[in-house]
Amino acid sequence: MRQEQQRQQLCIMRVRLDQKLQNSIEKHTSILVQLQSAYKELRNWKILGKRYIQKDIDDMNNYRMTLINEFVRIRSQCKCLGEIFNSLDDDKK
Repeated sequence: MRQEQQRQQLCIMRVRLDQKLQNSIEKHTSILVQLQSAYKELRNWKILGKRYIQKDIDDMNNYRMTLINEFVRIRSQCKCLGEIFNSLDDDKK
């Protein structure tokens, strides 16, 4: 009877550990997906930025609103990255 209780407790502990591991894997997978998305956005900006830099000043004036939109997008991506890294810091506590 005692051994049966120990086995049940061991099984319960294993299930709980498996659930914790699964939750951790899902959370870190989500973070990786977010980082990949942010990386793609920033890489796209690098490509777009080179295109804009190669334009002359008159063309830049025509594209000013587009540049502002790109900077807003980059700022939101950086904020997203900050939130991701903050969530990682929270995990360490």
